[in-house]
Amino acid sequence: MTIPTQVTFRDMEPSEPLRSLIVERAQRLEKFATDILSCHVTVEHEGSHRHQGHPFKIHARISMRGKQIDVYGSSKTKSRTEDAYATVGDTFDALRRRVEDYVRERRGDIKHSGPSGA
Repeated sequence: MTIPTQVTFRDMEPSEPLRSLIVERAQRLEKFATDILSCHVTVEHEGSHRHQGHPFKIHARISMRGKQIDVYGSSKTKSRTEDAYATVGDTFDALRRRVEDYVRERRGDIKHSGPSGA
């Protein structure tokens, strides 16, 4: 099954290579959860000017049965400023971890600690 993936570019020209990378990374998530219904990613060039010196911000949202998972990534917090490809990679790595955690929680592999002294 292919995960329906929508990519939106804001304050920048659409990039087909970047869009392809995002779709590829979204499809890889299916290895970790088979019930992903959709993925929407927004890529934004931060700052009011579209020249060097402004980092990228990425918001990725996946919808699963009973859950939406959002991850925000920004190259501003990394030393790899201005590298949208690295920011996509970092964002999808975080998204994969969140999906894996949710799947483990749903299966009951993760125990929630209750109040201490109970």
